[in-house]
Amino acid sequence: ELTPEGLKRDHEVDQASPVSRQMAKRLDRVIMVFLALALGYLAFDKFVLAPDREATVAEEARQAGRTEALVESYGDKSIAVLPFTDMLPSGDQAYFAGGISEELLNLLARLKDLRVISRSSSFALRDDGLSTPEVADRLNVAYVLEGSVRKDADKVRITAQLIDARSDTHLWSKTYDRTLEDVFAIQGEISAQVVDALKITILGSAPAVGPTSSAAYELYLQGLGEFATREDIPRAIELFEQVIAIDPDYAPAFASLALALIGSDEHVSVRDPRLEATVNRALALDPGNSDALAALGRLRNVQNRLKEGRQLLDQAIANNPNNAFAYRWLGTSYTDADPVRYYALSRKAYEVNPLDPTIRYHLALAASMLGRYDDALAAAQGLPPGFGDQMAGNVHHHFGHLDRSLKSFYRAYRTWESFGALPRELMMMKEYDLVAAWLLEGGPLHAKATLASIRGEPEKAFRLYADESEQAQYANTDWTVGWAHVRFTGDFDAARELLERYLLKPGQTVPRFDPDHWGPFIEYALALQRTGSPERAAELIGDIRVFIETRVAAGVVRDAFDLNFQFWLSALHAMSGDTHLAITALRHAAPQGGLTCTHCVRMWPHWDNLRGEPEFERVLAEVEAGKAVQRQRLADEGMLLTPEEVLQLEEFPFDPFVN
Repeated sequence: ELTPEGLKRDHEVDQASPVSRQMAKRLDRVIMVFLALALGYLAFDKFVLAPDREATVAEEARQAGRTEALVESYGDKSIAVLPFTDMLPSGDQAYFAGGISEELLNLLARLKDLRVISRSSSFALRDDGLSTPEVADRLNVAYVLEGSVRKDADKVRITAQLIDARSDTHLWSKTYDRTLEDVFAIQGEISAQVVDALKITILGSAPAVGPTSSAAYELYLQGLGEFATREDIPRAIELFEQVIAIDPDYAPAFASLALALIGSDEHVSVRDPRLEATVNRALALDPGNSDALAALGRLRNVQNRLKEGRQLLDQAIANNPNNAFAYRWLGTSYTDADPVRYYALSRKAYEVNPLDPTIRYHLALAASMLGRYDDALAAAQGLPPGFGDQMAGNVHHHFGHLDRSLKSFYRAYRTWESFGALPRELMMMKEYDLVAAWLLEGGPLHAKATLASIRGEPEKAFRLYADESEQAQYANTDWTVGWAHVRFTGDFDAARELLERYLLKPGQTVPRFDPDHWGPFIEYALALQRTGSPERAAELIGDIRVFIETRVAAGVVRDAFDLNFQFWLSALHAMSGDTHLAITALRHAAPQGGLTCTHCVRMWPHWDNLRGEPEFERVLAEVEAGKAVQRQRLADEGMLLTPEEVLQLEEFPFDPFVN
């Protein structure tokens, strides 16, 4: 024990003395101070010093090429395969070099936890003169695989190198001198070396490539090149068919042929008998082929067999987690039924293939449906000139910024001579003569029909809608004409008959609400109300209302056809006679840009129960006053223009991709 005379043994000290008690208290305080200091140091070491030490160790490991120190994160398990260089001076083997790159890409893409950028994005940067770190930054990847190919007769030299883009250092490089018949083994060796070099053991073993004859393989690589550019899809189809003629058991050729038959068009023709037969043959040869599963899933979706189609697309993604086609097509199957999932899947497709314009289009559309307008504009900025401007115009419309929307469409017309929904913006601002001037340039018949309706010519409007449907030979002609009857003729008996024919599914006696095709049910409910079936109408209105309210609760703002969910809630409440709820929903729609179409509310029969309500008229008047301000601003700037005047503008300094 510590005493004024120094340290003594316990038995030598009087424990009851005041001095002893005082010294004991002092010692307790000293111990507590030391404990506090120790705990403070431990916390400082854990939360301040340790992360710095770990970062230093990781950086030293990267600089030394020790890839076993790779940080386990999603961003670090990502790679872009750049197009291999054709080393022949003639450059006539570029298709072969590019094909080798794509085959390596496809092999790596099958690995479960490795994000592999699609060809259309990684190859798009071929001629941009970017450094490897710049390419990696554009594509948001940690690693880059590049190389070269020299092919001479049946001899081939392939050099491949794996680069850590963060430090711009080589992790691995190797040259292979083989015969053309050994090219499949070379690809397998390269993919195995990449997996081994990355030291990501959770990826599993490297996949193998299926061989074919050298003659068939050269044609197959040419077909891949043609299909990748989308410039001559018929030629790609012809090349894949030549491969199949040489080797009728080569599954990749059948799968690629199926994708080429679908082409770049979202609206694949289901009448081509080759498509189903081709997909079935691909799956017979290789039941797990991701591209074939994706193609069949897309076909089933177009055939309105959505459950089956989604299951196939899910399986395609499970077999190849980097299949951008599968993500995109699965996403579009949920456009109406689940916009949140549509956005998430479009985002996944974008992460794999960030430069593909069709994927950026769907990402922009999905983002705008969720009211994520800044994200939508960012995605639209990467679209081709003119097309991107049109998408930006639609996004600004959903904001309620009709003036910026109109200018975006002007810019599209100057670049592309296509004006999209430009007449819609002029209609909103009651510039009907200008609308007519633009529609002389062409434009959809439904825009002309809307103008006729606004001008008090409902029969003409109906005829134009009906003619458009018949001329286009729409599969949903009954729906289009039934819709036009509801809005323009008031012939609800005819509308009900047409809509029932369209909505009725096999095995049903009456149409049942379908969330994947919910829009027509609003018109059908109104037709039921007006033709003596109020109970059925009320039940259906309840189903639709629950559907919409669920979407609103999930953060969804609008549907894929540009109309705001609060707008439709207002219609349903008005149809049910709930005046207060209908007007409240309109007020919610207005700041979301969902009430720009006030002439729709004034003309369409959905809101007949609200006619004459002062508050209803006040809401519409407020919105129209805001549109009048925007119209006046455009007039003051001299920007209410005809097509000829838009083209004659000397300059047009307007950026549609900012708010």
